[in-house]
Amino acid sequence: MYNGYTNYQTWAVSLWIDNEECQRDHWLGTASYIYNNEAKEQTHFSKMEDATYILADQLREQHHEVKDSIVDIAKLSSSVWADLLNASLCDVNWHEIAKNLLEDIEVAA
Repeated sequence: MYNGYTNYQTWAVSLWIDNEECQRDHWLGTASYIYNNEAKEQTHFSKMEDATYILADQLREQHHEVKDSIVDIAKLSSSVWADLLNASLCDVNWHEIAKNLLEDIEVAA
């Protein structure tokens, strides 16, 4: 555990999302849209659980896309730095971040 999160990597990503207003607004808007328009009550998942899985996938995908562009720009695709960045992102608990974001919009919704 790190500051209430699964690990340092998850805490760091969540902290950057929370502390950058445009990032926070983007992800809260995305969370609200997913919950209200894409998530569905299912046999084995509640609507909130379905929304959490969808949002976690989007968080993971977008952060990996940004990582890939940064690695390409820096010409680091075959380096220790690219390997460390990949390993760090693999350790992020995207589900935990998604759940926290959805809890924030649930209060406002």
